[in-house]
Amino acid sequence: MGEKEAADEAFYERNMLALLYADGWYWHDEWKVLVINSPAGQLTFHVPPDFDTFNLPQIIPCWDGHTTEEKFNRIKRYLYFDEQKRRKKVSPSGL
Repeated sequence: MGEKEAADEAFYERNMLALLYADGWYWHDEWKVLVINSPAGQLTFHVPPDFDTFNLPQIIPCWDGHTTEEKFNRIKRYLYFDEQKRRKKVSPSGL
């Protein structure tokens, strides 16, 4: 597999993962934008215009103005708080 094919496959996997958690999508500058409303805030991912969103509903554009850096910080914040929640559920003996 060449470098371009490997990159295309990696983006396709990322797009499918975003689609798995997406609440809807909308058009922006000829790109589809997948929207995930996470507990830590909105996350958006641009995907190619021909990307199949299956039965995911098309929604009114609703970007909250976050930057890419803010998106990644929201993901990290969600993962951190989710980990803290899981740790609290573990018994003192670790079982």
